[in-house]
Amino acid sequence: MVVKAINIGIGHAADILDRYPLLKGFSIFNQVVKQEKTQEPYPDGYDSMSKEGRAAARQQMLNNIMGRSVIRCGREGLLAGTGLLEFLESHEWEVLGMLIADYDPDLAEERAAERAAERAAIRAKIEAVVNIIKELQVSLSKAMMILKLDPEYRVQVISELRSQDIAFTE
Repeated sequence: MVVKAINIGIGHAADILDRYPLLKGFSIFNQVVKQEKTQEPYPDGYDSMSKEGRAAARQQMLNNIMGRSVIRCGREGLLAGTGLLEFLESHEWEVLGMLIADYDPDLAEERAAERAAERAAIRAKIEAVVNIIKELQVSLSKAMMILKLDPEYRVQVISELRSQDIAFTE
């Protein structure tokens, strides 16, 4: 698969932005948010705050930036005809946080490690279900219940059982 990234910032990809008003509105709004972000100072003592304190401060900054951006776009008519202002007014602020979120490599690494650990734990449970079925010759449902494996993983368990040619009952 080949993926092509297209810069939809103002001054780029005008042909695409002209064809898709909502995307153009997003591009305009993103530029306004970036401008407003430069006007929002970090609070005094930010660096000495706890992790939770910094998160709360960033959330407050986000609320301020987004609020000013929506008001400015509405007041100046920047999003007229794009449909984006209506979209922004009907969705939660948190959804828009992605527009101004700073990339935190430590947080990204932590989340990646958490996801990897979750996948490994699920994989281990799937293997345990397969082993229980193979060794104890219990039904698939019983083995999954013993290990408290969520039913959403049933297909993966069945696939694993079939790949190992293990006979089983539902």
